[in-house]
Amino acid sequence: MTGVENIRRWRHFILIATLPASAASAGICPLPPGIPAAEPGANAEVTADQAILDGPLATVTGNVRLEQAGQALTAPALEYDGSAQRVIANDGLRYRGRGIQLSAEQADVRLDSGMGEFIGTDYALTTNGGRGQAASVAALGGENYRLTDTTYTTCAGDEPAWQLAADRIELDRNRGRGEAFDTVLRVGGIPLFYTPYLNFPIDDERHTGLLTPTLGYSSDDGAELALPYYINIAPNYDATITPRLLSRRGLQLGGEFRYLHAHHRGEVAGEYLPSDQRFGDDRSLLRANHEGRFGRYVGLQVDATRVSDEAYFEDLGTTLSGTSQSQLQRLMRLTLAAPGVRAAVLAQDYQPVLADTLNNRPDPFERLPAAQISLLTPNRGPQLGLDAEVVRFDRDNAIPTRRTDLRPRLLWQHDALGWFARGEAAYRHTRYRPDTGPTLERDIGSGSLDVGLRLRRRMDNGWLQTLEPRLFYLYTGYEDQSALPLFDTAVADLHFHRLFARNRFVGVDRVGDANQLTAGVTTRFIEPESGRDVLSLGLGRVFGFRDLAVNAPVTGVIGYDDQDSDVVATAAYKPTRHWESRLALQASPGDDRINRASVRIGYDDGPDRHASLGYRYFRDLRQLPGGTTETLEQVDLRLAWRIDEQWQVINRWNYSLESRQSVEMLAGIGYRPSCCWATRVAFRRFVRDASGERGSALLLQVELTGLGRFGDEIWGLLDRDIVPAGSQFTNLRYR
Repeated sequence: MTGVENIRRWRHFILIATLPASAASAGICPLPPGIPAAEPGANAEVTADQAILDGPLATVTGNVRLEQAGQALTAPALEYDGSAQRVIANDGLRYRGRGIQLSAEQADVRLDSGMGEFIGTDYALTTNGGRGQAASVAALGGENYRLTDTTYTTCAGDEPAWQLAADRIELDRNRGRGEAFDTVLRVGGIPLFYTPYLNFPIDDERHTGLLTPTLGYSSDDGAELALPYYINIAPNYDATITPRLLSRRGLQLGGEFRYLHAHHRGEVAGEYLPSDQRFGDDRSLLRANHEGRFGRYVGLQVDATRVSDEAYFEDLGTTLSGTSQSQLQRLMRLTLAAPGVRAAVLAQDYQPVLADTLNNRPDPFERLPAAQISLLTPNRGPQLGLDAEVVRFDRDNAIPTRRTDLRPRLLWQHDALGWFARGEAAYRHTRYRPDTGPTLERDIGSGSLDVGLRLRRRMDNGWLQTLEPRLFYLYTGYEDQSALPLFDTAVADLHFHRLFARNRFVGVDRVGDANQLTAGVTTRFIEPESGRDVLSLGLGRVFGFRDLAVNAPVTGVIGYDDQDSDVVATAAYKPTRHWESRLALQASPGDDRINRASVRIGYDDGPDRHASLGYRYFRDLRQLPGGTTETLEQVDLRLAWRIDEQWQVINRWNYSLESRQSVEMLAGIGYRPSCCWATRVAFRRFVRDASGERGSALLLQVELTGLGRFGDEIWGLLDRDIVPAGSQFTNLRYR
């Protein structure tokens, strides 16, 4: 009988006997992770050089190949026992399927249960690149596998950069998790870490399990160990529980719960440390965030954080908290936004967690509660509008006061292609009613007219130049407001767009008197091929027709003399797609001095190559008690640069020219020689607290792809200040 005839006879045997799907797939090599079972009764196609049948026994030899349901198996020979549903391969086999590849020296598999054992196995998981060797692999059914005396890595090559050597590894494809027992982590062949148990992902899905632990040490806290445990509750719910042991403080328990719906999302998180050994009392943090809407028009926002004491962040700062916050907000806002109507009801208060001695400012007032509404008739000619607010202010050592503010207004506007005109007449009534003491009132009228042109011309070289002159006249009546309290009012820094504001103060408590004309002009030069603004210039100033009378205590009026404002100039130059420079200047013509200056030159070649150098100068930044002033002069360097596929650097340096010292310095470097591991190191010099005490930190992080990150989170710290969204620097993190 020739080999071809034997092959045909074997195929005929399959068609008549109709081997079960498990015999053709899971029997010879168990179904690998993620491979669906064949339909019941499906046939496997087998080819071989020779087949010998002896009742229920079949021996197939010579280039044996079995294919079924997207799987392929090759072996020198197979033995099949039909009565026992058993397949034996003593001369080795190779298997390829969706999700796994393996080779084994021997295999013994039960076809009816899909269970069996493979001896001397090399395996590879195609879902995440994990691979290794095992003395034996047991197929437990249900896409579960037990690997004994085994290794695991995601690195290529005979000498992987890192490797797990475990007494036993269990892989569960249904859960997408791997569990290793009595495991040694080797990096560069050197054993660095032992753990009796380790849980790690074998796919890209979310799974319940132990996340990478965090190890650390500090002089205040001692040795630190955090073991976060992730709980995948549902596709739109999850939670993380994190026990954190601080050898000099005690055991802290943290937790976070997140939810996501079609119109709502948020999280609730907290930390609790009973009987802090250094602090002498219980410590806690609670945080809640929510954003959502009901129907088309109603929205709800909650943003609240509370800690047990003011030193919490400085002592116990974690991923749930920052170490430089001075005030914690508790806010709940219910909003309504419909055509012509915007309304909100809110409650807001603050908890001081860092004394604001640097700015010499008192704690902000609580708003418990506040109601706001804005109404505007449709734009069919003149429009009627109303802005109204009722709010109750309170704080320690202050008299609770209710403030009512009403601002009805009449608007008119016309906007054509080459010009526009807008006018407004308004009247503001404000009443302060304290719980004890007299009621105070203020009534002020105002009117404004805003007109401008939009001119453009085609230059000889084909470029387009625009010229946009603008005049803004503002009249606001004067009323003595020195007896009125200051709850939420401040003086805004002057810049080009603030020249056209209707009030030189921010907030309700002060309304600046005005009889003034703002003149401004902008021009742009547009490249015809790309439509890009290559050069844009702006110049403006407020010209007053009477002396200013209204001022705010302590802060003063920045950028104004008795009548006129400083001259404000802006410029932006972008000669190429990558280079850009910006300039902002505020100068006082009366005494020929510059009060504000800001210059920045930057290069941007995508999110992974970004560099900029900036200079800032603020003169008379604040007018403090006693007539003293402050001046700020700083240089700021930012760099986020991918040198090649392996090296990245990131840096920020803020230097004070006035005090001749660094304000803050961040410097980091990342190295990723392959897709399986990366390391990052950074140095940070920063201000620790309001007293100006400085601190330093050296941060080190090692990432083993497919296993987790060990050490301090570095890129997350640095890229909040430097790296643009979507950068490879943030994408380096393994999810």
